[in-house]
Amino acid sequence: MLRRTQRLKPPLVHQKRGLSTPVPPYNFKKLRAFPFRLSPEEAQAQLAPWASITCDYRPSVVFSSCVNRILPALGLNILRPIKFAPVYFPAWIINAEVEASATYKESQQNVTIQFENTYIPGSHIASLSVASLWQGAMEDIQTVPFTDSLLTQYGEEVQCIPFTTSPLALDAVAASSSYRAATVNQELKFSPGSVKATMFSAYPLLIPLYLAQYEIRSMEGPAKTMTFFVEAHKETGLIMSNSFRHLPEANRQGFEAVFRFMGRDIDWQEMQHYFPIESRVTVSGISLSPVKDTGKAVQTWLDGALSSQDNIEKLASLSTIDSDDDSRIREMNAEEKNAIDAYAELTSEIMMVKRIIEAMSTAETAANVIVIGAGNIPKFEAAGHALETLKEKLQELEAKRIELKPSWWLEWELSSSHPKDSKAT
Repeated sequence: MLRRTQRLKPPLVHQKRGLSTPVPPYNFKKLRAFPFRLSPEEAQAQLAPWASITCDYRPSVVFSSCVNRILPALGLNILRPIKFAPVYFPAWIINAEVEASATYKESQQNVTIQFENTYIPGSHIASLSVASLWQGAMEDIQTVPFTDSLLTQYGEEVQCIPFTTSPLALDAVAASSSYRAATVNQELKFSPGSVKATMFSAYPLLIPLYLAQYEIRSMEGPAKTMTFFVEAHKETGLIMSNSFRHLPEANRQGFEAVFRFMGRDIDWQEMQHYFPIESRVTVSGISLSPVKDTGKAVQTWLDGALSSQDNIEKLASLSTIDSDDDSRIREMNAEEKNAIDAYAELTSEIMMVKRIIEAMSTAETAANVIVIGAGNIPKFEAAGHALETLKEKLQELEAKRIELKPSWWLEWELSSSHPKDSKAT
């Protein structure tokens, strides 16, 4: 039955910039990819239950497509897509340390924020660019250097969507944002032009997907189609589709009933996810207190920004990405990750010590505090003396952090005429 399924030809959905695959498809030396782990037949079997409920109102088709997932040995007929293709979607994974001026609880502060394994779409292609394609467990899956051998999977030619966004343009996006867009909540507002990366690494990555287009059976108006996507880097992939907003009324009501039965909410935005997803953004540290609450607020705010097609279009319009020669673009491997992790952990410790010093500085000078040293019995110590000890510790940590700065970052700082350069050269 796969032989009767047409291969999808790009562009799959409307796009302002062309999506034809260049030759060679990517001019990157540091590019890595997840191998395809999911076969085309299994991908269609996983998509069939959701596609049948959404696109086909016939009970027999829905029944056989759903039962096949539980009892595949029965060999039941399932709903098949009218077009189908394996695709590599480009992405950037970001590890960064950023400083910015902010108003927090009506007080002006310089804020440091750490980002770890944060996902930025590598293309502004409609729908897919706002999908959350990076889940936390993916960092534990082995990637491989991209080679031409990856362009054929299970006998099928893989379509390669080109990079059209650059993470090096993120500071330009921030600088051109309005104060309204830079408002996290009533308590926290950033100054858009103040954002500066004090450490920044971006890893180019290809994420394997299957794209499947189904015909919507409906008695309302002309025939329509709906496109589904399934991750292919693991045996059971995350399933997504275009928004339900354009479904015929009868199809939409049926799927709403299914989602309500499952206790799930329907996402009426650009992309519908069929299973719970994680945030695209991970804030691993922030200099504001309380750390957990403010970090979560910033993470939610930025995740919302990355779910906007307009914002991804803006990033693409400010991007120049012809190669990966910029030293801030790194290859995703254990050596790179360990170096950044060590630097980030030390920065987190520095932020914690600074918060303690700030809290102690507001206390009465005659107060006593409990001091606990490694292997020593806890003892009371004058707050003033403990404060001086902490300040000395802070100086030691900051000196150590300078030593842990990766050499490529130091070289970039020295060679860059402006620390906020946003263009890849």
